[in-house]
Amino acid sequence: MASLIAALATVSPAHADVAPDTVKRHGATFEKRLEVDGQELTLSGVGVLKMHGLFKIYVAGLYVDMRAPDFDSAAKRLDVHYLVNAKAKRFNTAGERILRSSMGDTAFETVKERYEHFSNLYPDSRKGDRCSVFWKSGSPIQLTYNGDALGQTPGDDFAKCYLDIWLGTAPADISLRNRLRKGADKQWPGGTE
Repeated sequence: MASLIAALATVSPAHADVAPDTVKRHGATFEKRLEVDGQELTLSGVGVLKMHGLFKIYVAGLYVDMRAPDFDSAAKRLDVHYLVNAKAKRFNTAGERILRSSMGDTAFETVKERYEHFSNLYPDSRKGDRCSVFWKSGSPIQLTYNGDALGQTPGDDFAKCYLDIWLGTAPADISLRNRLRKGADKQWPGGTE
């Protein structure tokens, strides 16, 4: 019996580096709660983007103001932790393709200039880099990279369509969207989808 207790004692420290108020996935740590620009945000979900269902590109976490009346108006922050080196141009091209497909070419033209401005703020990524996109109603959408503010773009209409790359009806990855929205979808069942 003593040897079993000793064995269990040596196993438990492996998890000691994960605080109860955090979630850890693929080497990335996500706080369960954050305060950003006066908004109290709760981690809604964490998921991984895979290429061809095999190669893990990044792990992302979505934070949402759960006190908002609905998902669409809630302040949101999307944190992306890169698991590989990646060229910004590839992500930006994919993002434009997703938006054109979901919005249609005519509607995309109304946000194209702002999309190009915002996407050009992104640098090429290295494994371990982390970017955050934050938006609250009435404020510009903001990009932070490894803790440094890189810029912002105005317009609630733009922020909503930009976040739809991950969270909308035709996102980059449906499985990732569902994992990110898990807590929000419990908060607001039958939301916008």
